[in-house]
Amino acid sequence: MHSDIAAIEKALAAADPNVLRLAVYQATGDESLARMRVTSRRLGASPFLAKTLARGDRDLVVERAKRHLTGGAPPLRAGASIEIAELIALFEGETPSHNELLLAVDELGFDEFPRAANWTRKPPKDAVSRYRVAIIGAGVSGLAAAVQLARLGVPYDIFERQKDLGGVWETNRYPEARVDLCSHVYQFKFEKNYPWPEYFARQAVNKEYLRHIALKYGIVEKIKLGCEVIAAAWDDKAARWNVDVRSADGAVSRIAPHFVISASGLFSTPNIPDIPGLDSFQGRIFHTTAWPADLQTEGKRAALIGNGSTGVQLMNWLARATDKLFVFQRTPQWLIPARNYGAPIANEVQWLFDNVPYYWNWYCYAQYSFLQQYQSFEEHDPEWQENGGRISKANDDLREFLTNYIRENLAGRPDLISKSIPSYAPFARRMVVDNGWYEALMRENVELITDGIDRVTPTAIATRGGDRRDVDFIVLGAGFAVERYFSPVDYVGRDGAQLNDLWSKDGPRSYLGVAMPRFPNLFTLYGPNSQPRTGGFHAWAEMWAKYTAQLIIRTIEAGASSIECARDAYDSYNSRLDAQMRRLIWASEGAGGYHVRAFGRSVMHSPWLTQDYAAMLKEPDVNAFNLR
Repeated sequence: MHSDIAAIEKALAAADPNVLRLAVYQATGDESLARMRVTSRRLGASPFLAKTLARGDRDLVVERAKRHLTGGAPPLRAGASIEIAELIALFEGETPSHNELLLAVDELGFDEFPRAANWTRKPPKDAVSRYRVAIIGAGVSGLAAAVQLARLGVPYDIFERQKDLGGVWETNRYPEARVDLCSHVYQFKFEKNYPWPEYFARQAVNKEYLRHIALKYGIVEKIKLGCEVIAAAWDDKAARWNVDVRSADGAVSRIAPHFVISASGLFSTPNIPDIPGLDSFQGRIFHTTAWPADLQTEGKRAALIGNGSTGVQLMNWLARATDKLFVFQRTPQWLIPARNYGAPIANEVQWLFDNVPYYWNWYCYAQYSFLQQYQSFEEHDPEWQENGGRISKANDDLREFLTNYIRENLAGRPDLISKSIPSYAPFARRMVVDNGWYEALMRENVELITDGIDRVTPTAIATRGGDRRDVDFIVLGAGFAVERYFSPVDYVGRDGAQLNDLWSKDGPRSYLGVAMPRFPNLFTLYGPNSQPRTGGFHAWAEMWAKYTAQLIIRTIEAGASSIECARDAYDSYNSRLDAQMRRLIWASEGAGGYHVRAFGRSVMHSPWLTQDYAAMLKEPDVNAFNLR
């Protein structure tokens, strides 16, 4: 019970009404809250939908919440007696499908450890301790795997080539680096109510969060920093991987774990543009992953090459920090405004997390639920197209909204407008959150250049049209070589199998993004075709880590030495994946971008609805793997 009525009223005024309704209903069982009708409304002029209540119902929710918090309304029944499926249906205003419900329950995070892998018949401790696991990478995925193994008591070590843990949040230290999803989605579900200072956490905060996880769950002492895995070969006789590790001093040693989990991620290999003369430049030139701490920008002329997520985050800062900024753009991006981007979390909102039971859970769920609608923009609607539409009503409406957003922000500059409207459909490439990109383009010291780069000279960048811009430093914001899975490690599987041979036809593939045939006891987190269509990355890292841990459990409980993806399961899965991929807009609209690159097909993205992909990862299919 709380006595500070003014503080309660102030906090409740900042609450999301539908989130508050579910939290109070779960705590009290007040049926008047359950009878309220939830509807979906458009957010302003955008086609994005948010859950809302009638005005009178919103006021009643606040009144019921105030009574509950001040002790005026004792619980009518225990929250645990209300079925979670019923609660989710009340939040959404409709009954979820079976797979939607499975994913939603985990996203709510009511369990102490959602998505936990558990023994079915745990062997004696000495039988478990003879198995060892090597995890490659100490970023989000690597820590997710470590937490699972630590719970199970399976010995493991983490090998991290960087000087510190953090993965992408260790390597990407450029100004304005931050997550582009709300942090209450971009977090582990087993860590409750972490005190994020902003809705979209900055690089340093994300890294500190991972350090907090590593310390709290006893992972830190297992991480070997400055140790780069350079090669790994399967020894079939010993049923182990021979893994060569190069330490910071250059010495190479060999370890022999039973299992290898590659958690090196997709964003570990910088993409360096193939531009003639790049090495001849006499000023400073660097990729955003190698941002120099001593960079002097005042009075300088700078070039930014690349306008994806990194370039868009960085550009406004560069424009303000330099005397002149030349932005080299190959393809315009669809930029999307994000509510509360860069804003601190209000004290009232944190008060609700800390003091209203279940509010944090439902708030996090609301962010997840909102993102689920993104999938509707990625699918073709043949009937809509037959009647003159381009993709679908949802996608075409979004195109109109974003085009108007460009025109409004660049009003009075038709030259910039024409350079900024993409020809492809929204969501055909990765959507980019606007961090003041258009605002910066309007500055007098910024020039947007769409003429292709011909070459770099010792002091300038020359374009194909014959122009030359003298610059003091060049920033390469060209992203990452996302199709180079496992780079730079060379894996050799059973009977000398090479990944390049397995993938020779049309690029990297896998089974569920986790395993490949002829590579026993090797698992990849965030492997080929595993980038989900939406959702927070930590949640998917939990799912991949759980699935991998279940495979390890199955091997140990069976007293086996190896587990390997069956070739027929791999082939069947990829055939179904290709068929599902054809329903989406990536192949027809996204060529050359984040979704479709060198192989003419997406090697990175999963085509499945997120609820269906999550259901596939719930538990391994015994028929898809062979134990030996």
